[in-house]
Amino acid sequence: MENSQLKIISNSEFLKFQIEKGSEFNFFHMFMLSIMTIGHVIIGLFIFNSISNDGIFAIKVAFVIFALIMLWSINKQLRGVLVFVKGREEIEIDEECINYKGEFGIFKKALSMKLNKIKKLDLIPLGTDKISQSSNMFTQMKYGMITIEKSKRKKISFGQSLEKQELENLYTEIKKRIKMPE
Repeated sequence: MENSQLKIISNSEFLKFQIEKGSEFNFFHMFMLSIMTIGHVIIGLFIFNSISNDGIFAIKVAFVIFALIMLWSINKQLRGVLVFVKGREEIEIDEECINYKGEFGIFKKALSMKLNKIKKLDLIPLGTDKISQSSNMFTQMKYGMITIEKSKRKKISFGQSLEKQELENLYTEIKKRIKMPE
């Protein structure tokens, strides 16, 4: 695995850092991406079959809407996996909010949170239990990752490709900017 690069810009108004991941796709990543691609094809055929066959119009419309929702969901997961594993992430923390931008090629992911709405800030080290060891196969963590959470659905996780010292220094800088209630 290649090394990742961390660039930090810090001044009194904002903290901005960029993580460029040097990880490579392994067999598990390729397997998951191929499963998602096959899902795209199956749902596309499902939509085509629903449109072209005879039947009750309302049921055909319901199937097409259901398939489009599933297609959107699979596409969103695919983009998330690609950005998380191989993409470039940029996080900017100013006095009011945190802005996250992740990208890998044409795939982009963005999220913004107000600082006063953040519920949890954690540095999660890689554990020795079976769950974190098996998740390491997917995320390729070196030491752990930083998680900033507004709710269960609005969460930013990053830093899994950084070395221990870089991750701890980054966590310290973020903790200075995001003053969590004790």
